[in-house]
Amino acid sequence: MDKRIRFFVVALSAAILLTGCKKKKPSKTSSLPPESSVVLTSDTSAQQTSESSIHSEVLSSEEDYIGPLSVYDGYYDNIHWENGEDLREKLCIAMHKGYTAIPYIGSSTNWETNQYADQALDDFECVDVVYAEANELKTATNLNGSGWQREHAFPASLMTGSQTGNAVKNLGRATDFHNLFASNYSGNTSRGNKNYGFSDDLSTYYQNRTTSDGNDGYSFDNKNFEPGNKDKGRLARAIFYMATMYMHEEVDTKNGITMKGLNVQEPYVNYTATGYDTFAIGNLSDLLKWNSCPVDRLEYQHAESVRTHKYEGTAQGNRNAYVDFPELVDYVFGKKKDQAGQLKDLVPTEVTLKTTSKEFSNYAIESAKRNYFVGEKPEPSDWTIVEVANDYTYKPASFTSSFESVEFTNNDIGTKTINAPTPNGSIPFAVTVQGASIESCSWKHTFENKNVFGTTGAKIVKDGTTVNLSGVDWTFSFENDSNTAGSIPVGNSSSFGGCISIGTGSSNNWAQTLKIKSSNPLTGVSSFYIKANTAASKTYYMSVYVGTTKVLSSLPINRDASQCSIVGGEFPACDGIVNVSISSVSAAFYLQQIGSSFVQ
Repeated sequence: MDKRIRFFVVALSAAILLTGCKKKKPSKTSSLPPESSVVLTSDTSAQQTSESSIHSEVLSSEEDYIGPLSVYDGYYDNIHWENGEDLREKLCIAMHKGYTAIPYIGSSTNWETNQYADQALDDFECVDVVYAEANELKTATNLNGSGWQREHAFPASLMTGSQTGNAVKNLGRATDFHNLFASNYSGNTSRGNKNYGFSDDLSTYYQNRTTSDGNDGYSFDNKNFEPGNKDKGRLARAIFYMATMYMHEEVDTKNGITMKGLNVQEPYVNYTATGYDTFAIGNLSDLLKWNSCPVDRLEYQHAESVRTHKYEGTAQGNRNAYVDFPELVDYVFGKKKDQAGQLKDLVPTEVTLKTTSKEFSNYAIESAKRNYFVGEKPEPSDWTIVEVANDYTYKPASFTSSFESVEFTNNDIGTKTINAPTPNGSIPFAVTVQGASIESCSWKHTFENKNVFGTTGAKIVKDGTTVNLSGVDWTFSFENDSNTAGSIPVGNSSSFGGCISIGTGSSNNWAQTLKIKSSNPLTGVSSFYIKANTAASKTYYMSVYVGTTKVLSSLPINRDASQCSIVGGEFPACDGIVNVSISSVSAAFYLQQIGSSFVQ
């Protein structure tokens, strides 16, 4: 076939196939745009385009097409096949070239491979997770109910016959990182072992996680889990890879299970821990539709990084042929499975994405400041902008832009988004804004390894003692509801440093209060900072008043000392005097650091 004609056919076929990236069924809440107009792009959003424009810049002439023997560093031979099963067998052999299984867990958990493979294209300190729109910091790995996890596209249990915790102990199919993606925590939990497929929004079990919830529109019912549009193509091709790479029977000697060859079938597949119907996944027709979503730069980066990145000195080393040549899916599993063909007639993704080109691709940020305190202002010097080329190499960007810096206030405490300007629009990234730190307080004192009363060792200080801190006289008093008032225990134990102890009784309902009152006239308090600890491996509570305003109530204080930043606008002084009351409940509670900002 003439190369110009072949390109025309490929471009037209791609345009038609793209219609499968949206589901065709009634919706309770909204109508979908014309399906032929949706194209998934590497910036994780759907853009509107006409069918005639799809792949218009992929090839400009027959000379642009290189062929499989000269791309991918010569990894592929010019495979000829008679039908889908013949091709599947030959691809299985091809994709084992250079393959070495690498660990998922071991002496340490392998987060590193996904930290590189799923690095966000425009934020080098984050991973682009499946099932969510927002990126996650690379360091936020598997936090308690948040952060990101690693998702098996082809569930580990379905392909091994054992639960994930046991399956991943064996190097092989359950630890293949072409099948593992950085994942949103709650999305991973909701998916479980459900088959990928279009979820039924008419089902009583239907749940939808829309982009307004911070997710990429994933939804699910009691059987099927449907990821958002940006994830459909890469997850489908990962499953087709697994069903080819591991198409032959293997034996799991550790768990005593004969693992059959993997397959993709149309009927739904239920997971049973002891059954032999688990070595497949269902909804073939849905996955074939998802394969029509083009390979983007994020998916190609994942496949290339899994091949080349070395974890503990070893790289997995093999390629995913369905990422390199997405049309192969149709020849193995789809409507072309009865057709013969040869690899040289297909257009490589390396050519369509120009991944060997030094041409400019996008801007990205790195080395960004991620944590701010109230009173600080984000500035362009807090991050670095780089220019990324099509081949993923990058260099410092050189441009000037305006950025309006606004000081963070108490209303900004929590997670905020900063938009770093570039010539191609802004790059949003999340930062955390905290209350005032002790370093930012106009008055501060640390009790660790010393005390304000000039004593050493365990001492009892009289009630009403006055000390001068940063030019302000403060009177310390001590009250309790069942013992004689009039003393403040002070200690400098190696465990807690020099601390003021609030509460030394044995009764669980015995409350004591430390009062710290300014002798000088002060107009108010804008913030208060506390660091505290307990004497035993238990959790206790405290309340804090500034003047008559309760600024903290029932805060759990654990064995591990923690910072408690209290910021809530202006806390008024009483008659020009700042009066801080700290009450503990139950036994010994140690105040280690206190700090406050006020106006004298």
